[in-house]
Amino acid sequence: MNNKATLGEQTMVVLFLLNLFLIMAGIVWGVYAFFTQDYEFREADSALLTFHIKDCLIENNIPFENESQFAADFYKVCRLNKKVIEENFLVYIKFTDKEFRAGIADLTQCALSEKNENFPKCTNTTIEEKNIFIQTGSNQKSKRIKTI
Repeated sequence: MNNKATLGEQTMVVLFLLNLFLIMAGIVWGVYAFFTQDYEFREADSALLTFHIKDCLIENNIPFENESQFAADFYKVCRLNKKVIEENFLVYIKFTDKEFRAGIADLTQCALSEKNENFPKCTNTTIEEKNIFIQTGSNQKSKRIKTI
């Protein structure tokens, strides 16, 4: 039996196992970092909803005699899901002297959204021809759901 120079082979096994551990730790850390982060789509959701409502109000003439009739026509004509709007979004439409509000938050939360991260992200626009102000906000947070 020749046992000379076997110490080098034994130290290589330790380095090999250390290398495997580092690769495994890197994979675990990468999967954890990828799957636990929230997506920040609230401002994009709000801008998209504002664009959709603006197009709907320009193309369709929805009468604003009373608020309940406008709400029914608004959801139907603009093809918006009332349940989703009421749970996740803020919609504020102001005509000349009349207002329509729907959704989760009040307008002060839009003004304070820069100071508090939990408030909805809002966008504003106006339709000059019809003298309509539109403000929408989104509080719909997105997160990757683990499915196993």
